[in-house]
Amino acid sequence: MAKETIIIRIDHLLPTSRLCNIQFTVQPDLFVPLWRAVVDVTDGRLWEHEDVKAEVAGSIENKRNWLRHMLFPEPSDGVLQIMLPKGAFEHNWADKDLNYQQMKAVDSIITRNYGTIPFLISGVPGSGKTKTVVECTLQLLHQNDKIKPHILLCAPSNPAADTLAMRLAKHLQPHEMFRLNGWSRTFAEVPDQLLPYTHSENDLFSMPEFKTMMSYKVVVTTCMDAHILVRARLSNQDVMKLGFEMFSSISPGIKPNPRDMLHWTALIVDEAAQATEPMVCIPLSVVATPLCVKENDDSSNTKSSLPLFIMAGDEHQLGPRVSNANTAFSVSLFERLFSLPIYADHPLSRRNAGPYKKLTQEMLPIPRPAFTNLTRNYRSHTSILAMPSVLFYSDTLIPSATPAHPDGPVPSWPVWKAPHRWPILFTCNTSPDDVEEILHSPAGSGLFNQGEALKALRFVQSLLDHSNSLSYPSNAATLTLKTTPMRPITQQEIAVITPFLTQVTHLRRLFRDHNLHSVNIGPVEAFQGLESRFLIICTTRTRAEMRFIQQDQSFGLGLVGERRRFNMAMTRAKEGLIVIGNPDVLVGVSKDESWRAFLSFCARNGCWDVDESSEDAGVKMWAWADMLAGHRRRGRGNVNGYGNRGGSGSGSGSGNENGNGNGSGNGSGNGNGNGNGNGVAAHAENYEEEDDIRLQGYVSRLERGLLYAQSAKEGYDGVSGPVDGENSGDATGRHYLKGGRCGQEKGKGYLGKEWNTVDDYDAAMWTAGIAAEEVLRGSLDD
Repeated sequence: MAKETIIIRIDHLLPTSRLCNIQFTVQPDLFVPLWRAVVDVTDGRLWEHEDVKAEVAGSIENKRNWLRHMLFPEPSDGVLQIMLPKGAFEHNWADKDLNYQQMKAVDSIITRNYGTIPFLISGVPGSGKTKTVVECTLQLLHQNDKIKPHILLCAPSNPAADTLAMRLAKHLQPHEMFRLNGWSRTFAEVPDQLLPYTHSENDLFSMPEFKTMMSYKVVVTTCMDAHILVRARLSNQDVMKLGFEMFSSISPGIKPNPRDMLHWTALIVDEAAQATEPMVCIPLSVVATPLCVKENDDSSNTKSSLPLFIMAGDEHQLGPRVSNANTAFSVSLFERLFSLPIYADHPLSRRNAGPYKKLTQEMLPIPRPAFTNLTRNYRSHTSILAMPSVLFYSDTLIPSATPAHPDGPVPSWPVWKAPHRWPILFTCNTSPDDVEEILHSPAGSGLFNQGEALKALRFVQSLLDHSNSLSYPSNAATLTLKTTPMRPITQQEIAVITPFLTQVTHLRRLFRDHNLHSVNIGPVEAFQGLESRFLIICTTRTRAEMRFIQQDQSFGLGLVGERRRFNMAMTRAKEGLIVIGNPDVLVGVSKDESWRAFLSFCARNGCWDVDESSEDAGVKMWAWADMLAGHRRRGRGNVNGYGNRGGSGSGSGSGNENGNGNGSGNGSGNGNGNGNGNGVAAHAENYEEEDDIRLQGYVSRLERGLLYAQSAKEGYDGVSGPVDGENSGDATGRHYLKGGRCGQEKGKGYLGKEWNTVDDYDAAMWTAGIAAEEVLRGSLDD
């Protein structure tokens, strides 16, 4: 909740009563455009000219209405595919670094072979959605259609629109592209490189004259500011009416074809998942054609007479920001369309196709997909992506970021835990949270946690000290590895986020007091669309009572029970991620499945940190059985019969009621391969298999891939333990990759599947690289 100060000046206050009347009026510019757009879209703005009456579709209830096709597409509106695609693209790409999926999306859009329905680009965090939108815009400008292209490019916010405009400015001149700003926007808010692409009068942003405005090939604006075009009567319908009336007045005997009068040929909305549906209806009413969609229209006529509607976004991240999240406004048009059968039930949709399914001749005929799923992430380390991939994206994410230099400050930071030393860590915090006095903060946002803030401070100080202690090469060109150059980390590359505004204030004050003025500290929502080289997530809430969690959720605060906020926060980090929280709150009380999966991932891979000298050690009590190595096994032997340090895998090794367990195996190494362990008899009677948090949640293919790559690097022979026999008995779950290495029967481990080093898809993907992986996946439908 935002807090603002209002200063009121009263010139003629009566000295006796000192009373006055104050009236707060609704700003019409904030709501009237939304209302008008909904009315225009619903009624169709009927065109009553007699000569075109047969061509006009009428209201949105008409099945041939173009807006009906865009807002309520049906499976019958699609086009069937009967042949496999060529697999090659014959385009002159402006961006030579596009991947296959991005080129596939652009090719599908410019060929327009999927029907008269919206084309949706669903991109995971850091997948290059904006890059795809920019390339799509440039390719549409070079199409040889009968009508010259004029593209309306929108985004929910000014910063997002500025990003689009700045990328297009590298390819378009000021006479080709116009950045339309609202009159209330100040010049200081606009990047300097975009000022030549704007127009102003009397020190206010405005529009140029009609002829100049109509000459621009691309107009970039926000969804809300698109209502300026509606008020200026520059929508497709208004331009069509004007052109038809001019022909009727000048040459009454000539009846022009209204299908040749289309001005706006495409509407592209970036970050569409963050916009409410009425907000998107504003630019949609600009490009909407009043003419009906002809079912038997030929391909060339459809391209020239019907505008395109393209949206890009991520329905699994934060959606529109509305006051009441329990209303239809909280669901974006992008998300609603993706839930319709024509998209959700398609055989190649993300949930149906998964990571490996490819289009085959046996699947034909199927509807051509009017969507593309971008799955390559160019931002984060693989371990950071493992849980978001399996929880939100059907385990389809492909890590494609350039690896950080192994000797760089983040990968070499000694805080990362053995055995893997992956750059991800969950650190327990049980220091009590507190609520700031009501006079100092708005209701619901006054939660802070001083102990958590101190932990975050210590982590940042430790990382910066470690970075300053390293020696860096003077010439990065000598680098032979395929990694980023080794360079120190700066304060500006570090971010600390929390869902509570008061904790933001406390963190900022604490960091500033320690001369850390440039560390980025802010609320979770402020980092939507941003990234950071190193990230700390402070969950803040530590009181493990359901009533406090429910209170947070009623205000839309916290990270518990907020799947999209969880996903967005986890996917901001590039090289390193630390989460500070209380497991009893995140999982024990709330039963949050997303957090359970994340903690399970951290526990079985050793990415778990507890300060033994503090009360935080209490989280290792028996209720979190086998979460950490060798601590209170509670009636269980060495976990799943793992061998002792220095040996290889052992047998099943389960514990009995007296707290004893043992196991044996035939692995090689420096040890004898035998394992045995004693549980804590006091808790043996309370032991249940599901108490082991490592067995809970999901195992991502990215996690398996990391473990396979690491095992290959360290010299596993595929049957026995590691060659050096070191750490094979760790209870952190290092060797759950391949059950045979843990001594479990038939090679089944925590993965719950047979492991085959020859046929396993992950093995090929992680050893043969991107090209081989794309061959395995096969091309999607075009």
